[in-house]
Amino acid sequence: MINVLTKSNETIKSQFSRRNSIAEAINLLGHADIQINTIRNILLELTLEEFDIILNSKLDDLNFTGKIVYYLWIFKEDDHIKVFYNHKSFDNQLLLKFVYYGYGQWVMSDSDPDQYFNNVMLYITPEKALDLLLHSPVIQSDPTLTIYLIANLDIDLLETFLIESDRKDHAAEFFIEIFNQLEEKHIKQYFFKNPDLYSYIIFLFKNNERASEKYKKFFQRYKEDIDLIDKVTYIVDKINKNFDLAKEKTLLSQDRNKKRIAAIIEEIRDYSNIREIVSILHSRGIFLDENEKDIVYNILTNDFLKEKILKPKIKT
Repeated sequence: MINVLTKSNETIKSQFSRRNSIAEAINLLGHADIQINTIRNILLELTLEEFDIILNSKLDDLNFTGKIVYYLWIFKEDDHIKVFYNHKSFDNQLLLKFVYYGYGQWVMSDSDPDQYFNNVMLYITPEKALDLLLHSPVIQSDPTLTIYLIANLDIDLLETFLIESDRKDHAAEFFIEIFNQLEEKHIKQYFFKNPDLYSYIIFLFKNNERASEKYKKFFQRYKEDIDLIDKVTYIVDKINKNFDLAKEKTLLSQDRNKKRIAAIIEEIRDYSNIREIVSILHSRGIFLDENEKDIVYNILTNDFLKEKILKPKIKT
């Protein structure tokens, strides 16, 4: 076994690259004195099968699994490493630790806590989200994470979740109970994240609205949000219909169709909650980069720019 205290990280990388043993990999990954880039190289050398063997052999070692969670979080964007934590064999309790560790890092970096779950779902596949929902205690322990995991599913996977969890026949009841445990801002973000699921759930609720007072109260409580989502969805559909966003994205900013930005501004100029609408449109891919988003926001929130750039609407 390599004496990591006397060998350089380059020596460790060279020797491990020859795959001497699983035991050696365990020793290296669990050691505190290894450079982080060397850890990344070790992880990239491992196959999924080897990683599973290593992790499962040390699953009860909190110190070791804590290091693994730390490494996976640091390298979470690497496609090779994404396969490790998204595979069905990856322990769900450890994945929850990965999510909550990330939340701590997110908050300590002064990022908006309310945006964290939207962000972390970029790294968890829909299939792994379904696995967490079906085979971990997340539904009972964390309604906020639960709703974001569900928002990560497409309609087919949602159907699978409802059927396999025996919730298909009372899906509306399940969702209303979850929503009742959430802060309003999370419900709004959930609806914005997945418009198809929004439509699905609203359909369920409307079918129960006449039979139950709690569904009526839901529509009363979130009327403004539901109206806003419907308006933004209309704008998104209209822009997608009138402009080829896929083609526009391949062009340099100066070569894109300027009429698209003008059309977005014209659609939302009369709304009071410009920041929120611009944020939603950005999350739906209507802006092709941050600069486009900033241009629209600055024009519509600066009285001087509005007066100079926007033409008065013709009253009909």
